[in-house]
Amino acid sequence: MEGLEIDAATLGKKGHSGILKSKATRAAFLSDQTHRIQIVYTPKAKLALDIINYSFSEECMSKHWFYRQMFSYLPVFFVISIVLIVSMFLSITNLSEKATVDANEVFAKHVFQSIDYQLQGVEQLIVNEILNNDRFMFFFNGSADNKDYFSMYEMSTKVKNLKVANPLIDSIYLFRTDDLKILTESSFLPLNRFVDQAFILQMTSTENTALIPNWTGVRLYKEFLDSEHMTTVVSLVKKVPPPLGNQGIIVVNVKTSTLRQIVQEMSSANVSYATFVDRDGQFLFDPPTDNNQRELVQIKSDYTQWELHSGLKNGKLIEIGSTISYVYIFVVVLSILIGVLWIVYITRHNYKPIESIVGRIHSYSKKKNQSLFNENGKDELKFIENAIDTLIEQTNQYQKEYEENLILKRRHVLAELVEGSRSLSKGEWNREMEGIGLSNEFDQLCIVIIEIDKYSDFSNQYSHRDQYLLKFVLSSVVNEMTEPLPCAAWSEWLTNHQMCVLLQLMAKESNPETMVSDICQQLLHWVQANLGFTVTIGIGQCVSDTKDVVETYDSSLEALKYKSVLGMNRVIHCKDIESHNQGDVYKSLHHLRSLAQMFRLNDERWNGEMVSFFAEIQDRLYSRAEILSMMNYMVYHLHREMLDLQPEIQEIWKSEGMPKLNELAESFDTIDELEKKVTSVLIAVEQKVILLREKRTNHHLIQEVRTYIKTHYANPDLSLAHLEEAFGVNGKYLSQLFKEEFGEKFVDYVAQVRIDRAKALLMETSLPIQDIANQIGYTTSMTFIRVFKKRVSMTPGDYRKVH
Repeated sequence: MEGLEIDAATLGKKGHSGILKSKATRAAFLSDQTHRIQIVYTPKAKLALDIINYSFSEECMSKHWFYRQMFSYLPVFFVISIVLIVSMFLSITNLSEKATVDANEVFAKHVFQSIDYQLQGVEQLIVNEILNNDRFMFFFNGSADNKDYFSMYEMSTKVKNLKVANPLIDSIYLFRTDDLKILTESSFLPLNRFVDQAFILQMTSTENTALIPNWTGVRLYKEFLDSEHMTTVVSLVKKVPPPLGNQGIIVVNVKTSTLRQIVQEMSSANVSYATFVDRDGQFLFDPPTDNNQRELVQIKSDYTQWELHSGLKNGKLIEIGSTISYVYIFVVVLSILIGVLWIVYITRHNYKPIESIVGRIHSYSKKKNQSLFNENGKDELKFIENAIDTLIEQTNQYQKEYEENLILKRRHVLAELVEGSRSLSKGEWNREMEGIGLSNEFDQLCIVIIEIDKYSDFSNQYSHRDQYLLKFVLSSVVNEMTEPLPCAAWSEWLTNHQMCVLLQLMAKESNPETMVSDICQQLLHWVQANLGFTVTIGIGQCVSDTKDVVETYDSSLEALKYKSVLGMNRVIHCKDIESHNQGDVYKSLHHLRSLAQMFRLNDERWNGEMVSFFAEIQDRLYSRAEILSMMNYMVYHLHREMLDLQPEIQEIWKSEGMPKLNELAESFDTIDELEKKVTSVLIAVEQKVILLREKRTNHHLIQEVRTYIKTHYANPDLSLAHLEEAFGVNGKYLSQLFKEEFGEKFVDYVAQVRIDRAKALLMETSLPIQDIANQIGYTTSMTFIRVFKKRVSMTPGDYRKVH
């Protein structure tokens, strides 16, 4: 619905004051001191009034429509064109750049894998020699005498052969820690005379083996002191024997120039480049010197910890695509200009018929409306004129729209009253009721909430159309039942499943609460007999002041909270709840702890604890919120107990038990329904757990031990050692099996069996504490009292008093 303000005086001057006399207008107008009228109308009626007002305008023959059409097309044309240009430009640029980056990335990965592979080949060669060549171990373990020149010659020859075996190797030397000797391919000398002494000391002084890299960064190396030529190398350091390396190290040097040659052979000389940076940030070769270079890819090796930097030598190559895009943009801009000229031409050409039609409307608007109907002819403009008259006649539909708005307003007012966001005095109440077409007379007010039972089933059974129809029927029945009585009913569906009924009682001489109860009982029986679902009705307290409506609403809601315990398809009065024996939640929690422990131990008594727990809920009359809290407490204890069992059983609980129980806690309707479904879920989990336990090899043995404990719990000598003699199984192993099967230690299980028996004796007999202690296997009453208090949180004497 939209609104349009029309000056009443203007309408009178133009001869259309009759519009204000329509029934729809009288029902929907609001007048203020400026004598302007706000009319509620449909989109079609708005079109009619717009055309009429336009025809009265003296400027209707101007070129307003021409400019309106032209400037409606051009912005859209410009926006779409610009978006297409930018999108195409970005697409071409991105595709060009992406293709370049992808190509360079393929090249970089190829170089990266090739270098890593060759360096790994060097390392593998050295490791194989360390592990498989006895001469290496003979040298490093100190067995080789310094004067055994033949052995030294063999080792030097072996080092040369290694160098020949892999062309990547530039030089190799061996360092022995026992006597600080160095063996190269051409010499055998002490460490203090070796040129690479500092590097060896740095490598051998590293305490943590993990700190020594597979391959070092770039460094300078020369084999002899008198050599003037320094070679840039990277070195492989392997400790002997691996991994501790307390006998020495082998150092393999690879020239960086060799690595550069490998990279250059794989790269294009004029297009791409690739270089490596060691872990210290130094370039192995070819540091960047040209500002035109554009780096595109960085890859870090998990093996050497080096980074490969790769890109284009000439960064301008990637801008070629952009240059092509600019040519395309020029062509598109030129096309846009041509398109603009074409739009202007077409708009002017198409405007001429519209200009003619507007002129005809202007001339006809000066005549009486009746003359338009009397004229005959096949002029197509007659169709436009008749269409305008037809749209004007549609203003008769305002009354219907006003009534629909009135329904929404009634619902909004009632919602404000029951929520307490709005408080009405007696005078305000009278004005508000008159404004929404309801009776304002009452002696007392009472809120009744009608709730559809099992609303999820109701929603699944009926379509949205049928649901709306059934709710409408229910609301209508309430109004019909109250018509012959001295009361009025104001009913609204404030939520999907709850209808709020405000009863305005006008009988002082009779009992208003009895009247409300009779209406609700009659409605309950009618719904049960005639509809395919049931309802539960909550009755609030009666009040005599409009400001207390929120109190009667809250009391009716409070009554419905006990629907889950008292049952569905009934009337619940708030006074019935107040007079009922309501319980303390904490008095029922002991059942849940015992239930959880018994369920973990696969004790059949857990089902009895479940029955006792729900029977106590029924007897104490807990609200839905309290029941939900206890259900969460049950799930918490079951979850904590199941976490002590095997991972396979925990998985069954997490997938089959806990999610379903949480879902039931949120969606139950009655306590009987909740009990059946919870029991069904736990039985299903129990059966799966039993099948899983029976598949274990030692299941039958543990069950025999469990039966033995239940039979001989009174034996003070019952222990793991005793069971070891009885079953011929190691005590520690038996304890481990027991823990895996039941999630608790052997001693804890025995203590629990004894305490359970002690509880029964304390409640069923008057035996002294010492006698009970002796009957359940404790030699002294002090030990019994200490264990009992630890597990039950009270002494045996206090437990007997409570129970």
